[in-house]
Amino acid sequence: MGYVSGTENYQVITDVFQRLPRRFAPFAEFLAEVMDAENDLTRGQRELVALRVSAINGCGYCTGSHLAAVHAFGIAEADIEAATGTGDAASPEVAALLDFVTKITLHPHHIAACDIAALTAAGWTESAVEDTIAVAAAFAFMNRLVDGYGVTGNEDVFGKIGPMIKEFGYAPVAQQLRKKA
Repeated sequence: MGYVSGTENYQVITDVFQRLPRRFAPFAEFLAEVMDAENDLTRGQRELVALRVSAINGCGYCTGSHLAAVHAFGIAEADIEAATGTGDAASPEVAALLDFVTKITLHPHHIAACDIAALTAAGWTESAVEDTIAVAAAFAFMNRLVDGYGVTGNEDVFGKIGPMIKEFGYAPVAQQLRKKA
């Protein structure tokens, strides 16, 4: 149900990216680096962060996509419920992470050194904190892009996206766009 002429049948964000590959190739490359690179925050944990940002922002497509991805990665159900705002995290570490994600999503101008200190005190490395900041920033943009274009997806789409993200990550989209750009 796209809002821009020619996007009426768009079901996935890659439809938008393919529309303007030169514009979106750099973002897709950034997204692949943020979501796929080996670091202290696992790929599943990054998907959990993306789920929290998307749930807060009310982005149905991104919430559905990341919900499928966290299930594919085997994230604890309690942590998934915490990310969607329907329960409590399974551990104090994940609770601290999701609290930070909530704050940076809703009130980024209020982030201070004490917020980073709270995460490191909860057991997260500064590298994991940097990943969290990058994921939250990337999906703040992505949520607005998806909602602005009117991409909604559906359960069939989400059922395919989660396992694809787990198996292939985000790099194939970036590579495809780079070739078209």
